[in-house]
Amino acid sequence: MFENREQVGRLFGEVLLRYKAKKNTVVLGIPRGGVIVAAEIARKLQLPLDVLVIKKLGYPGNEELALGAVSSSAIYLEETATCFPQDYLQQQIAAKQREAVVREKFLRGKRKPLALKGRTIMLV
Repeated sequence: MFENREQVGRLFGEVLLRYKAKKNTVVLGIPRGGVIVAAEIARKLQLPLDVLVIKKLGYPGNEELALGAVSSSAIYLEETATCFPQDYLQQQIAAKQREAVVREKFLRGKRKPLALKGRTIMLV
């Protein structure tokens, strides 16, 4: 058992020391608990840290069952998503992406998102 998420991040940082200060590597934390672990990894490895907010797209009438997921800039849909009306999907995608943008701005503050293209990403 671990004491807390910070301890987990420090331990992962030890395991990942080969990435220490690698210029093309970034650490992304998924809220809620992932950001705390990611922050410790980034600190230990001297790497930049950012957040990646993911929002679940739920089935109509059963929001807990995932139909897909979105971030502020990406969309993933299960194959079964084609069975639902496009207007429902587009409405849900737009709403969840707005939520992701608001949450990212809150977590990032005034900092801009890190450029990720061509970089090694540690997703926590």
